[in-house]
Amino acid sequence: MPIGGAHIGFWSNRRVMDRSITKSKNVLIVYDPNSIRPNMYTEDVNPSAIAATIEGRENGLGFLPAIVTTYSSFLAIPDVTVENYAHIWDVGYDTYMTEAVETKYASYLATGGAMFLLGENGSFVQRDGDITNFITNMGGGSVTADAQTTGVITATVASEFLLANQTASVTFNNVGKFGSIGNATIMASSGNGTHAAVWKTGSLSNKPTAAIASVLDINFLVGLDTQNPFIDNLSIVLNQK
Repeated sequence: MPIGGAHIGFWSNRRVMDRSITKSKNVLIVYDPNSIRPNMYTEDVNPSAIAATIEGRENGLGFLPAIVTTYSSFLAIPDVTVENYAHIWDVGYDTYMTEAVETKYASYLATGGAMFLLGENGSFVQRDGDITNFITNMGGGSVTADAQTTGVITATVASEFLLANQTASVTFNNVGKFGSIGNATIMASSGNGTHAAVWKTGSLSNKPTAAIASVLDINFLVGLDTQNPFIDNLSIVLNQK
């Protein structure tokens, strides 16, 4: 995917709000190998494969290095210093967000950080519920996930989020959708609903300098379904929005 021109433009026109200036160029990719349902991460997509894709895209955009951290348990989170990372990707799509994890994430957001929270379709109601409850608690408004699952669809990416490239469509496979997004801005949607949303800086009333992005699909991050232009745009969105 040709991102060269957009890449140069991004780095040569940084804004004060760019988190890679106020924090660092490093990003953190986290997941807990312990899934809610036994063997989910061995029988379905392992988060390590998702992390590898994100690391490659981040490095291609100039985040050097992209720091990949794996926890055998999220109990380790309280002891990890996260405040200086430009943004964080949580890709444990079938992992509970424990109270300790949410406390750590809330502390990070209070410093002006940005996070990506990966959800999935209507078969992953526990994880999606953790995400929507967390965002609501951060002041993102009333946020819910729909219990239904949509098949393979091509969604439209909102123009304001085309920051790394101008690819205005993204394909999702068995994607979920939000029931309500509160104070968020739609990033990607189809006739079936909103599949990706961004709570931009200023939209989280309890963490006004922070931002959160969430997508209810894992397939765009792995294998033949990988959507590199959309991943690149997400990365820049986490820094600039």
